[in-house]
Amino acid sequence: MIAYFTAYLKAHYPVQFMAALLTEDMGSQDKTIKNIAECKEMDIPILPPDINESQVDFAVVGESIRFGLAAVKNVGFKAVEAIVHERERKGPFVSLRDFCKRVDKSKVNKRVLEGLIQCGAFDFTGVFRSRLFASLNDAIAFGGISEDPNQLNMFDLFLSKEEEDSSFEPIDIDEWTDDEKLRKEKESLGFYITGHPLDRFADVIKQFTTTTTQDLAAVKDKSIVKLAGLINTMRIKRTRKGEKMAIMNVEDKKGFTEVVVFPDVFARCVTLLNDDRPLLITGDAEVSDNTVKIRAQDVVALETVQQKTINSIVIPVSQEGVDRSSLMKLKDLIFRYPGECQLKFRVNLDGNNKTTVATHNRYSIMPEENLIKEIESLVGAKVICEV
Repeated sequence: MIAYFTAYLKAHYPVQFMAALLTEDMGSQDKTIKNIAECKEMDIPILPPDINESQVDFAVVGESIRFGLAAVKNVGFKAVEAIVHERERKGPFVSLRDFCKRVDKSKVNKRVLEGLIQCGAFDFTGVFRSRLFASLNDAIAFGGISEDPNQLNMFDLFLSKEEEDSSFEPIDIDEWTDDEKLRKEKESLGFYITGHPLDRFADVIKQFTTTTTQDLAAVKDKSIVKLAGLINTMRIKRTRKGEKMAIMNVEDKKGFTEVVVFPDVFARCVTLLNDDRPLLITGDAEVSDNTVKIRAQDVVALETVQQKTINSIVIPVSQEGVDRSSLMKLKDLIFRYPGECQLKFRVNLDGNNKTTVATHNRYSIMPEENLIKEIESLVGAKVICEV
């Protein structure tokens, strides 16, 4: 009977059902990641925390689900309660400065603010997260918020009227890169919300992987699997011979699995295991007691796999072309990344007509992500990768 009602609620009230499920499983990182993945499969948008919309728990907002403030690391219930209470008492917050001035200083400290900015809770301001984060000390000084979570700051008692009314301008710096934003979301929430580091490798993952962490339960013992993921945690151990090996907790967009890297593979791939880069892991599945782990045979960076699949890079340019200065910069840039990938230019002619011009082999490149980003920044257009 319970199973029937559960299925009924999920079918007829999917957004409400998933919001309740996310709240129920809030304390489990693994379950939350699986629930978020299921929401995306159901076309239910998951919105990041917002200090003006979020409640304590996950909440329904139209046809979407808004993250609860209680899900943010280092933001305790008392801080959430203080934020919601002030919002209900005097209306929405209009800026970071307004927030710092109004909230209960005994319950909201610098660590709370850092987590809220990193996860996107102040995105409604339209100010880059990087600028809000860099300006946090100034906002704290204005609002009198303590940097010490165990100590009150009485600075606000001594503000002059001029200081109180002075405008607060965030520090003018570039926004964090997409990877930085995602990494900081993960730091503050324990998982990714606005995107995932694996998203940009979707085509490569589709072509080269054989499973996800969710589908591992169906694989047979000792079968060869290929999984794309990121290292969540890693423990280095030594064998009886003193050789290093690793036991890793690897995550993808569906969940987690354990990957064991024995000394021979560890020695070969150790440089790939020390940063946040997305990986393609090949290994054999070990099934026991309803759990599955992978014994790694090979580990490569997904970016390397992607580079090998790209045959040519196409740079779109207008009929007027690129000015000489930009062209010289482009030439210097290309020579910094020599490789075997052909470089082409696609020129927009009159109307919808276009022509593609292939360059000489001496201009062939290595299609690394940094190069592509620099080209796009230089020419002001999105580069096309042909496979």
